[in-house]
Amino acid sequence: PIAARQVQPHPARRERLESEAAPKDVRGHLHLGQKRLDWGEVDAAWEQFVFAMARDPHCADRVFAHALALVEAGRSDLAEEVLVRLDGQPAAARLRPAIRLAYVVAALDSGQPEKAAAVYGRSRADIDPLFGSLADDSPWRAPLAPWLEILPDLRRRIESELGPSLAAAESSADPFERPAAVHKMQSPERSDQHAAVMDLLDKA
Repeated sequence: PIAARQVQPHPARRERLESEAAPKDVRGHLHLGQKRLDWGEVDAAWEQFVFAMARDPHCADRVFAHALALVEAGRSDLAEEVLVRLDGQPAAARLRPAIRLAYVVAALDSGQPEKAAAVYGRSRADIDPLFGSLADDSPWRAPLAPWLEILPDLRRRIESELGPSLAAAESSADPFERPAAVHKMQSPERSDQHAAVMDLLDKA
């Protein structure tokens, strides 16, 4: 009983800890989302990313960049899920051709040519122009150059490895054609409370 009382913070201290743990800005939501992904809590992570993008649409670029970090860490499956979810966000509309190309890179890098073929086959009209628009002054260069460094011979691999598979690729195999899971947005206050509780549990 004494030990139990000792681990219970004073109500005022508990409120202060919860306030300090909750994200207070866009950067905080992004950071918490990345932590949740690291722990495999994809839905909770995505909730934080959605809040960040709702407050600042340019956060879509940060989420896109984090997907690359996941591929580089050998977590291509998780990166693919992030890309599919990001594709459905209004804030990421301008990034959709790059998102589809990034998915092809991730799928090929992880040895899943059938998934790459399904996406490339159905998004080819959007993806192919990107290869010719990576000049120094292109707006696509910054977000795509790191992805292409993973597979510098991507165009050749697409032609050699995916060519025979493109005709047989089915729309059902394209994850971008499947309705994304609908995540109801909670109020920021409710999400902040949940995040604070989770962080306190982690500390305990």
